[in-house]
Amino acid sequence: MRENRGNVAVALPFGQSTAATKPKQKRRPRLKVIGLTTGEKVLYLLSVLVGVLLALVVISKYAEVTELNASINQTDTEIRKVKEVNLQLDTEKKKLNNTERIRDFAEKNGLYLDTVKSLPSIQQ
Repeated sequence: MRENRGNVAVALPFGQSTAATKPKQKRRPRLKVIGLTTGEKVLYLLSVLVGVLLALVVISKYAEVTELNASINQTDTEIRKVKEVNLQLDTEKKKLNNTERIRDFAEKNGLYLDTVKSLPSIQQ
């Protein structure tokens, strides 16, 4: 038998109503679930994990660059100190290579030269 769903073209026998033939079931109101599907949850989880991994890579590279910069600064400081020492040693070498100082040292230690011959390797 057909149900009357508001259609007036359907003829019903007199005295018969739709409510009497079939009792209405109580409808529970549907709750709108705004939740995410399983696929969306997995997708969001994977995107968060990828974001965290990228952040870790960037932070580790930044730490590595910072460490290398500190090492470069330390090496520059050591190079500067070595250059200063080399400069001091170079000036001391020039003082010690002076022919007059060598002659005075030789005379003090008992070596007397009658003729002065200059050595080409000592002269500068």
